[in-house]
Amino acid sequence: MSAADILGGAESELLRGKYVLVGSSASGMMNTVPTPLSVGLPGVEVHATIIDNLLNNDALIWESKAEIGLTYALLIGGGLLMLLAPVSLGPISGFVLAIAVPLAIIVADYTIFFLSGRLLGPAFLIASLLTLLTTVTLANYLVEGKRKSFIRRTFSRYVAPSVVNQLLKTPEKLHLVAETREVTVLFCDIRNFTSFAENTPPAELSTLLNDYFSLLTGIITAHHGMVDKYIGDAIMAVWGTPLDDPRHQENAIRAALAIDAAVTGQSNRLRLAGTPITIGIGINTGKASAGNFGSNDRFAYTVLGDTVNLAARLEQLTKYYQVKIIAAESTIATAGDIMHRTIDTVTVKGRHQPVRLFEPLAIPVDPLLHKSLDLHERAIAAYQKRQFAAAEKLFSTLFADSEEELHRIYRQRCRNLLKKPPPDNWLGVHQHH
Repeated sequence: MSAADILGGAESELLRGKYVLVGSSASGMMNTVPTPLSVGLPGVEVHATIIDNLLNNDALIWESKAEIGLTYALLIGGGLLMLLAPVSLGPISGFVLAIAVPLAIIVADYTIFFLSGRLLGPAFLIASLLTLLTTVTLANYLVEGKRKSFIRRTFSRYVAPSVVNQLLKTPEKLHLVAETREVTVLFCDIRNFTSFAENTPPAELSTLLNDYFSLLTGIITAHHGMVDKYIGDAIMAVWGTPLDDPRHQENAIRAALAIDAAVTGQSNRLRLAGTPITIGIGINTGKASAGNFGSNDRFAYTVLGDTVNLAARLEQLTKYYQVKIIAAESTIATAGDIMHRTIDTVTVKGRHQPVRLFEPLAIPVDPLLHKSLDLHERAIAAYQKRQFAAAEKLFSTLFADSEEELHRIYRQRCRNLLKKPPPDNWLGVHQHH
């Protein structure tokens, strides 16, 4: 009401029985105060609001104890929720949930407390949760980014891109701490490399090895394997880690056959000292320790154990038997329908347990090979049964047809054993020590 109207008596009836507050509302009178809802509210309006709240019992009551209790409870519960949400739900779902929590607090405070005349201060609580959200999100981003960068840097050059992408999508499947896994290990080596390298210029040698390793790496990764390391002129590959592969034995053998075919097919390009290179491949399957190994500053993901050592020994035996691929029985037994032939039963240096050796054959196998393959297995069986005369005849026939070193070795063994029979406990095991 205008002060002039009141002084003139025009509004006297409206004021009867009322509380009257007298004050100025003009901004120039400096009687304005800041409130949460206005920058400059006339001071008399503040007093009027207080009187109105008292008369209508509409005053806000500060629930200090409830505010303190809810603040701690929501900080702990909401903090844990925001901590786990970005990790377990993914970035988008976690972000939505993290934003929904403060909004839910505001709505609950308004409907449950404010409308019933009770006052809680949610500003500190919401600011704390948003600060926690920002911190957790940033920390997760840095940790996740560092982990993905490590995975990509560690495996991108050694496994197929599809495997790297799978590791990035599901990094929980990658166990960088050493664990026991069943794996198939392959070693491939160039025969007589040292002699050839002696007569080959370094630049030419470097070019050849780069071409050679590029060819083998492409084949290994295409067959879902991981290139573990390059060792001079040798390459070591692993199947069954870092991701599980239910067909790791078969994939390793198919990769070996593909490597043999590729090296043979590119003999005009893969040459040392003018001579096409030849290779030997050893494959073994078994338990191995897989994970990060090395020093505190420098380490790499690899596999270790007797399974790895035996695979390296089998690669060396390809020189003795003059075959390109030797696979242990543990690999052949679960390698699907890949055709193979028996090589020998042996013990190698450092191991007392005999192991049966097999040679995987090209896929598909030439039908003409079936007859000689059957004759080969009959000769091996006769040898194992101590029927050395019969075995000698069969191996002689095979050697006359193929002139393979393997058949010559067995023919000579049979002749030696006919002259000097083995002891009664002989089990047909040849010792390579």
